[in-house]
Amino acid sequence: MPIKLIKIAANINAKVNMSKIVDIVADSEGAERYAVHLLKKGAIIAVPTDTVYGLACSAININAINKLYWMKGRDQNKPSAICVGQMTDIQQWAAVDHLPKDLLSVLLPGPVTLILPCHNTVSQSLSLFNKIGIRIPNYSFIRNVTRSFDYPVALTSANMSGESNSIKIEEFKSLWSKVSAVFNAGKLGINGSDYNASTSSSLILAGLGLAAVGYVGRHIVRRLPNVTKTVNEAMKTLPKFDVESMATSRYYKGGFDPKMSRREAALILGISPTANKVKIREAFKKVMAVNHPDRGGSPYIASKINEAKDFMEKHSS
Repeated sequence: MPIKLIKIAANINAKVNMSKIVDIVADSEGAERYAVHLLKKGAIIAVPTDTVYGLACSAININAINKLYWMKGRDQNKPSAICVGQMTDIQQWAAVDHLPKDLLSVLLPGPVTLILPCHNTVSQSLSLFNKIGIRIPNYSFIRNVTRSFDYPVALTSANMSGESNSIKIEEFKSLWSKVSAVFNAGKLGINGSDYNASTSSSLILAGLGLAAVGYVGRHIVRRLPNVTKTVNEAMKTLPKFDVESMATSRYYKGGFDPKMSRREAALILGISPTANKVKIREAFKKVMAVNHPDRGGSPYIASKINEAKDFMEKHSS
């Protein structure tokens, strides 16, 4: 193609992409109605959340979900979370009877994903080992859209899988041509610089062992500074839940590293990096009892637990 025609085509594409940008500050209600309209059509849209920009589609439209994974180049063994509009919606899609009474109201709305046993109504593309991640972002636009849509929305970060998160729409410009609309709220994040967040900056596991984090997705497990005491007390009532391992003041970005390290091995087993062999073996038995393949656990996770035990024993004093 001649250079002149290439430039013309590029200019046309740029104009088309710019026409997809919707300013939610100028007309939030109109933007919300348009977003709902697109979701009902099975479209994928880029939206602001309480952490970073995300890609959203209907959680009951399998074609839209598959397109979302294809667009991001994402492994379907790392399913996206779903976003619901209000607390009462959660029980329609996941089991919550086993949770402490006040846990949901303490954590939500907020930058938290709850991993819960899912109901049969949930698409297999959004669940793993009969578990699903559920969010209620503390951001009025996406919550209003989800409430008006009247169904859950599949939500993942607006970037290619493995790339940095986006706090400005310009940072995921390569995806504009693949979405039906980009809803612009300006710069997001804490002081406009929260690149370490994801569409769910904290992960709470309800009744799962720490090793399962590696198979859920690349989230952050961290202490919630404003509700730490309340959350920790509530967590103690959950079955097979190691409070000290999960409610850690350090950051653990989910997903296993290519090469085992002392820090990761200790996190998987829920012990100190300087633990002796007795502590290592005791922790191994507890973690493996919950995550063994014979009890429905992932063979991959079980292999990482074994690897963590071997690594810690080899490097213990």
